[in-house]
Amino acid sequence: MFKDENLKEDKLCEALNLFKKARLSDKQKCVQEMIKIIDEKKGYTFIQPEKVGEFIKFGYYKYNEKLYDIMEIIQPDYEYLKNFKKIKDKDIASLTLKELETYLTRIFRGEKFSDGVIASCIDDGTLKKLLERFLEIYRENEFEELKKESAILRKTILDKNGNEYEIEEKLENINCPDDINSLKNALNKSCDSKKDNLK
Repeated sequence: MFKDENLKEDKLCEALNLFKKARLSDKQKCVQEMIKIIDEKKGYTFIQPEKVGEFIKFGYYKYNEKLYDIMEIIQPDYEYLKNFKKIKDKDIASLTLKELETYLTRIFRGEKFSDGVIASCIDDGTLKKLLERFLEIYRENEFEELKKESAILRKTILDKNGNEYEIEEKLENINCPDDINSLKNALNKSCDSKKDNLK
């Protein structure tokens, strides 16, 4: 244990600050914006056919350009036609990141060959589910990264006052939360309880 109680408090506060580093990446923010666009029915508009002189100009879908940002975020699957056959019947909630990339590539590439593919996936909720799964995977990854970062500091706490095991045990038992706020709350609660025990 620390002889200097102030030093002990400083180390615990340092641990708390590290645990609070949960944050949305630029990719996550971008995907959240896409989901908002879909929720607000701003994903696309259908331009009706019109007569231009003696000719009929066919109708077409005009998409919100922001939706195409997903193709800059993911790694496109250039063998999506073959790979999609393997995952077409899988529940979206169980897809891996690679499988998500296959699915999203199929949707956005499919629009080039068949007008309205993206619109159909917006209307039936498929695109939103894929984007939500994408966010879920990134939150899981972020949680794991946060634990790796905090492990360095917990090692420091062990070297100084011998309490690393208690803090790490509590952290390992926290299930991956649904959102970043619950992660912060869970970690804060964990550290506060350990802080009381160390007084």
